[in-house]
Amino acid sequence: MSAEYRFRQRICWLPSPIEALHDDQRIAAGYFSCLPGELAMLGGVRAVAGAEKLAVDLLLNQVRSVREKMPLAHIQAATADSDLSTQALVQAAGFLQLTAVDQLWTSLAEDQFTRTTTVATLDPQLRWQPASVLSRRRFVKLIEATFDGTLDCPELNELRTNDQVVQSFLMKRPFRSCPHWFTLWRGDQVVGCLLLYVHNRELVELVYMGLVPSARGQRLGRVIIDQAKRISAALGATMLVLAADIRNSPAIKTYTQRGFQHHRRLQVQCYP
Repeated sequence: MSAEYRFRQRICWLPSPIEALHDDQRIAAGYFSCLPGELAMLGGVRAVAGAEKLAVDLLLNQVRSVREKMPLAHIQAATADSDLSTQALVQAAGFLQLTAVDQLWTSLAEDQFTRTTTVATLDPQLRWQPASVLSRRRFVKLIEATFDGTLDCPELNELRTNDQVVQSFLMKRPFRSCPHWFTLWRGDQVVGCLLLYVHNRELVELVYMGLVPSARGQRLGRVIIDQAKRISAALGATMLVLAADIRNSPAIKTYTQRGFQHHRRLQVQCYP
């Protein structure tokens, strides 16, 4: 059982993993991992050859358990692009394709920050503030504004409320107890946000970054990325990771220009 699964057990209800045995041998198994904000993610599903139908039945049993406990849950799967067997099981269970995302990473080991652009050199009106300077309600409104016209999984905006999205970002933490959440300001107007999650001493995830529509196309995306790298390095991390919708070519271009490399592609499906 992974540390991530044990952590999610502590913060949210999880359906019990389920398996099928034949002659004391496991022939099919599956489990879901739930998150705050009414989100249930497929943790994994497997079957030996010939037991695929049984694995699909187990998967649907888990879906029913989630729906009974969390009637409004958004049920989702993210499978490695190369994992065709799991994709086939998910599709056979009735999951629908949403999009694909690329996982990217960059090393923070090298002294790279003297070459990055700071907010002050780009625009003296720009400054960073902790997200907690806003009320939670105003922060949710900011997230909503950054979703306007987004190319990152826009279909999800129709399936989940903005408050549910923020709840899943919070992972049961109080809003004012997120020291690595930041807002970008121009004068007295908030124009963007940066949300980081520290997985361990070496790894930080850029969970979300966004700009309001009026602030796009002004090279501010690279400012947010550079800030994420600075903060992560200051925390002692050696790697920063993120995920981006493959359709969001402007964002992926900016990430790669700022030193990110491709790790793997995930297919994202949801249960209707």
